[in-house]
Amino acid sequence: MDDPQLLRYSRQILLPQIGIEGQQRLLATRVLIIGMGGLGSPVAMYLAASGIGHLVLVDYDMVELSNLQRQIAHTTDRLGMHKVSSAQYALAALNPELYSLSGTLLNHGRNVSEDSSLRSGTIAHSPLPETMVTSAVSLAITSRARRCPR
Repeated sequence: MDDPQLLRYSRQILLPQIGIEGQQRLLATRVLIIGMGGLGSPVAMYLAASGIGHLVLVDYDMVELSNLQRQIAHTTDRLGMHKVSSAQYALAALNPELYSLSGTLLNHGRNVSEDSSLRSGTIAHSPLPETMVTSAVSLAITSRARRCPR
């Protein structure tokens, strides 16, 4: 880690459960977030802020006015934009050091990303509800950071 990263993540590095080794693991971690709605949106924001290095965002929906009171990655000026694209703007503004911020838009199981540079490969439609996916992601990240030797 360089000096700006040490400064950015200094509060969590001080935690005995994380330390420098745990933060390095978080920086090297890849996380898939399915759904950029009421749960996926804040999960993505917190993961980006905590230093997860690679985020892959998946959603098929567009930002609507009725989303804004609970989907914090989206803003009024991004109404009508794909949620994945909207979230990418928010996450890049929050942490421009994300190693990889890619997005995939799904439409009935097909990858229909509007920008080929954003494609992260074909991802099959998941039958799991967003709550189960985001909970599983949170558990996996916590577990990975804790396994780091202290």
